[in-house]
Amino acid sequence: MKHLLNKSERTEWLDQNWRYSVLTFRYSGGVHGNIAKVIDKRGDIIKGVRCTGGGYDMGGTCLGQFMEQCFPEQIKRLDSREFYGLHHWNTKTKRRQYRSSKDTQTGLDGACGMSSMQDILKKIGFKMQYINETRGRVDTTTYILKTA
Repeated sequence: MKHLLNKSERTEWLDQNWRYSVLTFRYSGGVHGNIAKVIDKRGDIIKGVRCTGGGYDMGGTCLGQFMEQCFPEQIKRLDSREFYGLHHWNTKTKRRQYRSSKDTQTGLDGACGMSSMQDILKKIGFKMQYINETRGRVDTTTYILKTA
């Protein structure tokens, strides 16, 4: 598979964003339902990456938000027919389209599943390696973000 970022760009991105080399998905119960957040290598919550509710893939939703935040230009280069959960919305015509243009807003619907989001991440040039999982009052799942 040809990646959107070449090997040196991927390595440089990981070097500059070293705190994202370990991602911990934290799931807990809240007053109004379940809460999922992503924590970086330093133990800080990544701002703008969280979801609430239940009954769908909350981990996939958080991963989709993380990718929208970190790789917006790369996501715009993808064809929505090739990736489940990717959409390009044309704000002028009020219709979806397969490729991004100057009038589109591109987004990821992570509720379609963690594996669909990992497929998009792999196309960009990264992969997530599962490390461990803990269960208790707060459940966590930890991954290492690596170059593909």
